[in-house]
Amino acid sequence: MYFLRSGRAKLSVVSKRGKEATVTQVDKGDFFGEESLAGEAMLRTSTASAITACTALRVARNEMVRALHAENELSDLFMKFIVMRGIRTQADLIDQLFNSSERRLARVLY
Repeated sequence: MYFLRSGRAKLSVVSKRGKEATVTQVDKGDFFGEESLAGEAMLRTSTASAITACTALRVARNEMVRALHAENELSDLFMKFIVMRGIRTQADLIDQLFNSSERRLARVLY
């Protein structure tokens, strides 16, 4: 997994037909690739691409698991991050399902 130390990036997926969709954007202080914590054999489903110049810190799965068990502050920070990302993803999904494209654009530009 990774921790974005500076810059902005996007996580995207590509369909079998070659259509790309942005799943989320990550900013300085965000984690990505945290799905690796679910198991070593997890299939990578998205690709990270820099939007601006980025510096990312790679964190080995076993080291992150060790740190989460040993460091209460890191565990609290990481749990908050995971919950907030879930909330943001859910809000984005609801927006896609129920709002017009014009309203979604207005939300992004606001």
